[in-house]
Amino acid sequence: MGEHQEFKAILADMGCVFQRAAAERKKRPDFKDDDGIKVPEWVLFERENVVREERGLDPVSAEAVAKVEQMACGHVDYSTKYPLYCAELAVGRNVVP
Repeated sequence: MGEHQEFKAILADMGCVFQRAAAERKKRPDFKDDDGIKVPEWVLFERENVVREERGLDPVSAEAVAKVEQMACGHVDYSTKYPLYCAELAVGRNVVP
């Protein structure tokens, strides 16, 4: 599979994962420690990313995820942009300014 096709497949999977995870946020209301910062448990759950692990990349930092979410915030197509930016992080692309 070519790089472009592989990315499209990852993006499609990421969109589905985020839709399912967002629907389950109420199940994870507690706060957890993330390197000394208390974050909602659902944030940690949604940040888990086996795509990066499969590629031998380090986990995505909470800061990187927060930045790409902020990049998507306010856009009418937030539900498209956020998974797109996360898919780009997942394959190791530097999308964070």
